[in-house]
Amino acid sequence: GSIADASLGLGNTDTWRSADTVFGIVEYLFGLVFLLEFLFNVYAYRWAYFTQVFNVVDSAIVLVTTLEVFIFQALAVNMGNVSFFRVFRLAKLARALRIVRTMAFF
Repeated sequence: GSIADASLGLGNTDTWRSADTVFGIVEYLFGLVFLLEFLFNVYAYRWAYFTQVFNVVDSAIVLVTTLEVFIFQALAVNMGNVSFFRVFRLAKLARALRIVRTMAFF
């Protein structure tokens, strides 16, 4: 939207200059929270954590996110288009929110 507007000379492109910084910080925070959750689960359940398929998928998402956010961005390595993992991260977040909502009823 905003890139197309700017290329056509429409609208104000200076609406939120620090958006990249804010979203970068949010990405680091969510990456850190998901990594800590993964590490706590592995510590608590040990190898039993990997017996469920969803936990294995969840682990892969967290590990790819950790590599992308904390290592490859710091080294300025282009990992290609891994935006499809963002959809999985959203599904993981939705699952976590569903669990919190369920806990609120107790």
